[in-house]
Amino acid sequence: NTIFLDPHQPYHYPLVNEHLLGKYPKHKGHEMDVVVMAAHPDATLAGCIHNLYHLNGFRRFIFVVNDAAESCPTIFNLMPQHDTKDSTRKHHCLQHTSFYTKAELRYLFDPNGPYAAIIEGPPELILRNGQYVKNPRMGWYLQQFSKLMIPRLIPDLSEHFLTIDGDIMFTRPKEFVVQANSSDTPKYVIPKTRIPPLQWNRFVNLTFPDLEVKKSNPENNYVVGWMMFDRDVTEDMIAALNRILNGKGYPGTFPFNVLRVGEEYIKTNEYFSEYYTYGLYALNHSKPHVPNYHGRPLRNTGILDSCILKQSAYTEAQESEKRPPWAIWEEHKYLSQSACVEPDSVFKFTTIGIIIHKDDKSSQFLSDIATRLSKLGGVDVIVSKTSHPQQQQGDSLEKLWNVSQVVLSDTTTFSSHDAVSEGKKRGNRLAFIEYMTESSSSSPRSAKAIQRDDGSTGHQIINRHACATIFSSRPFFSSTIMDSAGAIMYQNPILIPTNSDKMDEVAREYLSIMRWCFYMRHNFPEP
Repeated sequence: NTIFLDPHQPYHYPLVNEHLLGKYPKHKGHEMDVVVMAAHPDATLAGCIHNLYHLNGFRRFIFVVNDAAESCPTIFNLMPQHDTKDSTRKHHCLQHTSFYTKAELRYLFDPNGPYAAIIEGPPELILRNGQYVKNPRMGWYLQQFSKLMIPRLIPDLSEHFLTIDGDIMFTRPKEFVVQANSSDTPKYVIPKTRIPPLQWNRFVNLTFPDLEVKKSNPENNYVVGWMMFDRDVTEDMIAALNRILNGKGYPGTFPFNVLRVGEEYIKTNEYFSEYYTYGLYALNHSKPHVPNYHGRPLRNTGILDSCILKQSAYTEAQESEKRPPWAIWEEHKYLSQSACVEPDSVFKFTTIGIIIHKDDKSSQFLSDIATRLSKLGGVDVIVSKTSHPQQQQGDSLEKLWNVSQVVLSDTTTFSSHDAVSEGKKRGNRLAFIEYMTESSSSSPRSAKAIQRDDGSTGHQIINRHACATIFSSRPFFSSTIMDSAGAIMYQNPILIPTNSDKMDEVAREYLSIMRWCFYMRHNFPEP
């Protein structure tokens, strides 16, 4: 039940994927936090985080996951920026069972206890991995409760906070607060859809049957995968649920009393919904809220043909005004059900390739990084040493191109080898990272000195195709990354100073960047 805190130092500039931004500018930050519900790290979650940061302005993230020890370290690697503008309010990551004592968890998951039907699942079977099986609901319920209970574990959570499922990506900027001018009272948006709330109605009819907003249109639904929560409204709703359910004979406090109702209702495939109940309650609360209707988003369109979201499908969802400003891509669900046409290995970061030019001064450092990355474990490291493309030592370049998912090389090697064409041969699934030193930049073999047949220089090739450029010294970083007009000349310039006394820490920072690049390039390659 440990709560993990983001251990990484801030970047000079937030990492960005221009393919995800499309035509939209980066959003300035605001003070509202976001709580992201995630099964485990994947490319969709990486896109979700990226767009919440860059398109929607969220700067502080709290993640609630199935297995914190396994998932949280990798999830922190998916952050575009580790700085939250307030060093005391770090990014957090925790498990959805963290809200309960060990005794309570034993009680919740006792197959002979009061919630046996929820643990087993509803009578209807679902098709999974070619077999019809039960669909247990306890974990699903606990994730819902986490959204309402998160202030109990994160006491400095913002007064208003977004909760969102990790398989949802906002594709365009979205305003969550409506305020015509600065003197008006801000109204917080409650998303609305017209899909009838058949499964959720019975619980609200039991607890809040007299809400005016429900009487006016019983077909309104507020379950879209995200919701703006107000801490005061949330606590008021929980207190009301305790009072009403206890009065109707359902013992205990929230969420145990809600589960008592859920145990009864599951027989008819009816449930408590945190979003539906909160949406109705908030719109009837004294604090001002405003409903905001949305149509149907892109949802898993083509996922049975490929679990990798295509750039064209994402762009269509982003640019179509008929679509709401988010898309749903349930990559984790289809992977867990072995329903993807791609092998599972495609979605796991397992292999790093490092190309070392033996005559370059950076060769010793890259060799050392390769050794340290291998010792960290979790990934295989393939090293190819070369003085020119026809002479190699160690693993061959062909093997490196074939099995690597992220390739690290110095500036000159990246430019002189045909890395870009090798990436295209493999469907742009390779992510390239450039390592730049002052010596390689001023060398006669430097990227700027290389001229391609099409007239482009090595520097232009790197800037167009490298996921990130890592600089090894602060003075060189400061003097190199901007042109004379003050524009940044590199995609994702990153400073990781070479420190021979702390090479393990340096290697961990390299691995963090590599993970980010893998998940970004995996779902959103060059068009």
